[in-house]
Amino acid sequence: MPLFAIFTAIATMVSTFSQMEGQRRQAEYQTAVGRQNAIAKRQQADLVAKKTVIEQRAKDIEKRNLTQEYKHAAGLNRSMLLSGNVDITSGSPLSFLEGNYNRFADDLGELEYQKELIGWQGQRESQILNWEGDVADNNASYLQKTAGSIGTSLLTAGLMGGASGLGAYMMPGPKVDTFDPFNLIKF
Repeated sequence: MPLFAIFTAIATMVSTFSQMEGQRRQAEYQTAVGRQNAIAKRQQADLVAKKTVIEQRAKDIEKRNLTQEYKHAAGLNRSMLLSGNVDITSGSPLSFLEGNYNRFADDLGELEYQKELIGWQGQRESQILNWEGDVADNNASYLQKTAGSIGTSLLTAGLMGGASGLGAYMMPGPKVDTFDPFNLIKF
């Protein structure tokens, strides 16, 4: 078998091997990136859950402060009306006190609604981020399996490349029995 055919087969094997090795390394890199993305999504979901709890506690504090302010204001209003000898059990003074209470109840209801909305939004965002983390993890697992299969096929790829190089030599056409660089140059 001529030396040129052997060199061609070896060069093809090395080329095919290096291409497959590059693909394997790329798949391993993408696997690592996918795993890190999954971790980041889950950490982000945890942060959203913690942020939600903090925001809900802030609404509870706001409700508590509003209740204290209302009690204080209602007490002042009653004492001012009573100090002026105004009957607060009927008429305009009663309507005034009821109106203040109704506004307080509306504000309190709005704060409770905001708290519940914050909880719902935080839960949904956290669920979505966890789901995205699961997807990234599944993709990374798939890429890891792909990288493993590329690794097992490297030998096969090298052999196929070698066979391809030898096959090119075996094709019909003029053949040179020995490698002579002067045969390549025509005078």
